Amino acid sequence: MKVELQDGAPPVTGFACHSSGWMQLDIFTAWFKHFLKFAKPTEDDPALLILDGHNSHTKNLDFIDMARRNHTTVLCLPPHCSHRLQPLDVSFMGPLNKYYIRAVEKYLRNNPGRALTVFQFSQLFGEAYSEAAQQSIAINGFRKCGVEPMDRHVFKDYDFVPADTTDNILLEQELQQNEANNENETPERVESPSILQVTPPTLDQEENINVTLPVTSPILNPYIDLQPSTSFAVAPEDLFPIPKALAKIRKINRKSTAILTSSPYKNELQEEKTQQQQKKRTEESD
Repeated sequence: MKVELQDGAPPVTGFACHSSGWMQLDIFTAWFKHFLKFAKPTEDDPALLILDGHNSHTKNLDFIDMARRNHTTVLCLPPHCSHRLQPLDVSFMGPLNKYYIRAVEKYLRNNPGRALTVFQFSQLFGEAYSEAAQQSIAINGFRKCGVEPMDRHVFKDYDFVPADTTDNILLEQELQQNEANNENETPERVESPSILQVTPPTLDQEENINVTLPVTSPILNPYIDLQPSTSFAVAPEDLFPIPKALAKIRKINRKSTAILTSSPYKNELQEEKTQQQQKKRTEESD
């Protein structure tokens, strides 16, 4: 890595790069060592690290072992949730991006005709970071995500409404399996819950109707309206149902929330790594 790429960066910034442009296991482990220098978690004052589900986090045994030794609990978020659950993404990235664009525009105005290259990135990023790294922004990020102070009800029901379109509980394979199971069972005669009884049953006009009114009633009305009521309640969703997306069969298992530093997760990852090594040795021997 060229030293010129570090010019103008914020103090004590850590640097690493890879030819692919993506985060790697060893680079992320080096970043975590850099994190420990400043966080300094202890047994009495542990740290909580909230990460997304990238493989450099979830498949990194060296990082997990180091976190366990250094009193750091690592929480992995479910997919596509960091924009609502990760404080860094919720409160810090937006202002940082705004200030960085402002720094770039200022540079282009002060240097007309000069190209903007990677060698100016650290300086422009340093200017943006110094403005965005404010205590109030960090506090608001943890508060808005419901992390600190802890708020289990920070998200309301309407926050989940957009997911109704793709909220398919049963996939096609599960539906086929259920149909096969139903064929082997004796069906029971049940009344379908999806049928809405709109018109109530009418009374037989030939049937004698005895009406007993209290003696204290000053008015006796011998006429009774036998016409059925046609009023009924209809929800807006019944008239304009939310569109549903077709269920997709995924070849890759959906990831979920996990505490990466927990013993069950570490043991499962260790076993998976051992199986991969055995499979690799078997293929090489063949």
